[in-house]
Amino acid sequence: MSRVRGENTAELLAALDNRTQEAGIDDPLSLDECIAIALEHNLDIRLTLLEQEIAGYERKIAFSNFLPQVNASASQQWYRHDPTARLGGQPVQISDRRYRDASISLQQPIFVPYTWFLYDAYRKGEEISEIVVDRTRQQIALQITSLFYRCSMLTEAGRFVQSAYEQAESLAHEVRQQRAVGLARAGDAAEVEALLAARTRDVAENIRQQQQAHSELLEAMGLNPFSPIMLAADRDLPLVAGSLEDCVMEALLQRPELHIQDRVYEIERDRVKAALAAFLPEIYAGGAFSYTTDSFVRYSSQWIGGITGVMSLFNGFADVNAYKAARRSQKAAYVRREQACMMIMLQVQQAWLNMQTTMEDENVSAKMLFAREQQLRERKAEHQQELTTLSEYLTANAMRDGARMEAAFALFAQQVAVATLHDVLGRNTNIDAAAGAL
Repeated sequence: MSRVRGENTAELLAALDNRTQEAGIDDPLSLDECIAIALEHNLDIRLTLLEQEIAGYERKIAFSNFLPQVNASASQQWYRHDPTARLGGQPVQISDRRYRDASISLQQPIFVPYTWFLYDAYRKGEEISEIVVDRTRQQIALQITSLFYRCSMLTEAGRFVQSAYEQAESLAHEVRQQRAVGLARAGDAAEVEALLAARTRDVAENIRQQQQAHSELLEAMGLNPFSPIMLAADRDLPLVAGSLEDCVMEALLQRPELHIQDRVYEIERDRVKAALAAFLPEIYAGGAFSYTTDSFVRYSSQWIGGITGVMSLFNGFADVNAYKAARRSQKAAYVRREQACMMIMLQVQQAWLNMQTTMEDENVSAKMLFAREQQLRERKAEHQQELTTLSEYLTANAMRDGARMEAAFALFAQQVAVATLHDVLGRNTNIDAAAGAL
């Protein structure tokens, strides 16, 4: 078992490395390029594509019920003694001790209503699998967008954190020199050292968060999660115009989930018809050709043809109850479709309101950053003139750093909110943009 597990692991890692190399991630990747790679290599998409192929084969299997069924058979018989039967009290041989038989038969359904509805259900199932593939692509595109902006946000935060660390290190060096000549108090020196330790920790934590975010992005792209990756500065996603009512109507018309529910409801309607078909007769036509080497048979070869009809008269009310169950299933499908509509309406409202909130947050954070930078300049000038304490200057510096982080976070949060709203509306905005990325 361990040997098999080892071989499978080695094969997986080799395939993962080859796929990563073929993707070509040595250069900085844009959002569109990341989405294009994910659409090609993501495992969830590959799985839904395989399920789509399976659904196609199942439809073809159902279609075979309309085609004639042809069977061929052959046999050879040996008897130890002559086959005999008593006729008039005397034993009479009735066949050769050794002979061969061969036959070919054909059966063609003429009137089998159940197979019509069965095929229609499988055809709609194939359509559902196609829609599932499209929806999976949309969800993966949204996931990549979210992870891309998270990585970008952490990278931007890393620059702020590194800048804050360098400022803290420079300030600590300055205070150590002042402390050596008695110009700085012990409390101020300790506070600066604590600030430097905090900034050092922030840098290390940011590096760890970037590593984790990059691994999650690579995994979603279907690549080796431990490979190095660089991201390029990217375009801003277009804001969604229109009122909330317009967005809700667009989602109700475009969301793949509702198209799936429509087809599920149609499948349940076909099942009701199939249950009704159980009360109808089934008619088949058939024919056969047989050949034998038995010399006792007058005609060694002959054709046989006929028509067969079968109708169920009583099977313990199973067909009646099956019809009633199918009707209830149809009503349940209708209710589930209504549930899906209500859920999507709420999703659109939540995403639309979230986009409005992030737009306001981005505006507020930009103004707050401007105010914190102005305050820091004032505190710095006052500190240089010894009009304020070092602690007040450090507080102003920390507030400026926090405002810079919040401004960057607000900008990236807005982009994720916009992408989410595009997704809940059923749009292929990112997929269409990524189509020509590679």
